Amino acid sequence: MAGEGGAASLAACSGRSPTAPRPQLATNDGPNHLHGGVRGFDKVVWRARAIASDTEAGVELRYASPDGEEGYPGRLAVTMSYTLTDSNEIVIEYRATT
Repeated sequence: MAGEGGAASLAACSGRSPTAPRPQLATNDGPNHLHGGVRGFDKVVWRARAIASDTEAGVELRYASPDGEEGYPGRLAVTMSYTLTDSNEIVIEYRATT
């Protein structure tokens, strides 16, 4: 529900770099790195807070992925929110900064 990981798809042949140095990513799909690795974002604890006003209710989730997590360089701050409006709309927002 809260995303798959630092990469929400497949990194082919992770761990093999014929040219420039690349991050060493965990292989969890044969020789490939799939959906953020062994411990993707779906397996970490997110901070949650309620969102409420006169016209909407929901939840905001936050996670800070430290430098080197699952082999990815740099820190990644992720915020996701799921909101239900009085008009029965579901608003989903994703934000990430490095």
